[in-house]
Amino acid sequence: CFVVGHQEDWPCTLDVDAPLGWRVATGLESTGESTFAAANYEELIDCPLEVGLHELAAFSQDGVDYEVVYEGATPFDPETLVPALKRIVKAATDFWGKPPLKRYVFQYLETNAGFLNGLEHRNSTIITGPVADPAQRTGLLAITAHEFFHLWNVKRLRPVEFGKFDYTREAHTKALWVVEGFTEYFTERLVLRAGLQSGEAYLSVVTNLIQQLEAMPGRRNMSLEEASWTTWHFGDDRWNGALNYYVKGALFGVALDLELRGRSGNRLALDDVMRAMWQSHGSVDKPYRTDEFEACAARLLGEPMDAFFDFHLRGREDYDWAQMLGHAGLELVVRERLATLGATLAPHDGGMRLENVAAGGAAQRAGLTIGDVLVAIDGVRATPALLEELRHQGDAGEVVEVSYFRRDRLHQAPLTLGETRQYAIIAAPSATEAQLAVRADWLAQNAAKAGAAR
Repeated sequence: CFVVGHQEDWPCTLDVDAPLGWRVATGLESTGESTFAAANYEELIDCPLEVGLHELAAFSQDGVDYEVVYEGATPFDPETLVPALKRIVKAATDFWGKPPLKRYVFQYLETNAGFLNGLEHRNSTIITGPVADPAQRTGLLAITAHEFFHLWNVKRLRPVEFGKFDYTREAHTKALWVVEGFTEYFTERLVLRAGLQSGEAYLSVVTNLIQQLEAMPGRRNMSLEEASWTTWHFGDDRWNGALNYYVKGALFGVALDLELRGRSGNRLALDDVMRAMWQSHGSVDKPYRTDEFEACAARLLGEPMDAFFDFHLRGREDYDWAQMLGHAGLELVVRERLATLGATLAPHDGGMRLENVAAGGAAQRAGLTIGDVLVAIDGVRATPALLEELRHQGDAGEVVEVSYFRRDRLHQAPLTLGETRQYAIIAAPSATEAQLAVRADWLAQNAAKAGAAR
């Protein structure tokens, strides 16, 4: 590759010298058979480049051309993804309006990472991991919706700290609750509105987020806003000492959306705030301050929202799920109580190695730490099957004897089992007509229904 351009604001030209028959996939504008143009250096380095014999598919929608690229060892037909991608694109377009570009590229790269990962770019996304695994299809559609939503939220509608990157230092911002948290919230809502999951499935996603947050000791140590600012400095034991702003940010999206709907009689939703911010900032390339986002929500509602933002964004206390879900005539109930060791374990050398130990959890109170190898519980060999049995048949407060190796020395200790709760979100029997209207609109499966009441 050869790049012509010597300053950040100069136009750049990219010439790719590839073997005969190889294809080039990139979001950059094509100016010839193997040449591409970028308006400046930042646009150039923001566009992934894939050169090879990858598989291709394409479709057009609302005047925008979309390319689907796949590279991997597993047989995979990108065309199988196209119908679902069309629905995701339509749901996002119904939300934001026509995408502010003429061409967008979905790039899928199969790796052996064991999990899906994605990164947004201004006119493309690249998603890696087991992308061809049918068992990962639900996750693949969700991460695709997430990265496509970023086309607007962060790549164009962005906080002031992302106005122009300084690539020599960290980009600290307090706005990751909007950038990533709200994108995570709208990820599943796009999948819902695309008709790719039911309202019941969506509620299960919200329930899972609540359970994830509750299992995160770091939620007591910092607010959502603080987690955004300190993301560069979480350290190795990040979820004990810090907070996952994707998880709590998505739940803040739930809280704010339902608060706006409930207080406005379903006249206003978080959708409307995002679109207003797009019109005032994103569409005109004007980076925003987070207080401007808060002010926009209050202005549209016509009521002060300082106390709401102070508690949910800058506070460290757990959210009031009953109050939050009550706006939609829903309740959070305990579906099952499970015993827990308060640790994440993986098979290792005839036992189970502690990969993570929850602060204040059962394992830590018993003196166990990361790296210990649990070999027996009450004299029975520690296996995944035994742990699963203990999880469902043990009782919180029950004392068991654990045997474990630490640096090749055998130790034993009493361990008092903790408790983890599995939740479900159900319809409240006493829901009012106003709450039922909010629920119907919030869980609508397509954009034509969503917002009809507003």
